[in-house]
Amino acid sequence: MQRVMKYRVLIITAMVLTAACISCTKNNPSQSIRMEINQAMQAQQDAWNRGDVEAFMQYYWNDDSLLFIGLKGPTYGWKTTLDNYKRGYDTPEKMGVLTFHNHRIDSLGPDAANVFGEWKIQRTTKTIGGYYTLLWSRKDQQWKITQDHTN
Repeated sequence: MQRVMKYRVLIITAMVLTAACISCTKNNPSQSIRMEINQAMQAQQDAWNRGDVEAFMQYYWNDDSLLFIGLKGPTYGWKTTLDNYKRGYDTPEKMGVLTFHNHRIDSLGPDAANVFGEWKIQRTTKTIGGYYTLLWSRKDQQWKITQDHTN
């Protein structure tokens, strides 16, 4: 009888803790933001690895105010950024296989987040990589990169 009571207490305790954890995740907007941005970046990575630069760019803010800072300095605009990607990665060999690794995603409020991480493109001849800081902003209910500083 005592053994049955102990199991019931353990089961009830486990159920309460599980419910509390689920509630914390649902009520923690920064956790939701991190999850949404990670999903967007996974979709970007998948698009790149399919060779689809246009789909990769769908996660950038399609606006003249988009700021991209690369090795050659700052450039502005979605179209300019797209053209630069197409010019610099104009063959499947140059595109290689992209991987992102986010070290930090910091919520800046309900509609903005700062992401710090590193990227790597594995090629048959030479692997390249570096670091990025991305400012993600919610635009028309969708997360978009509004500033990208990649080296």
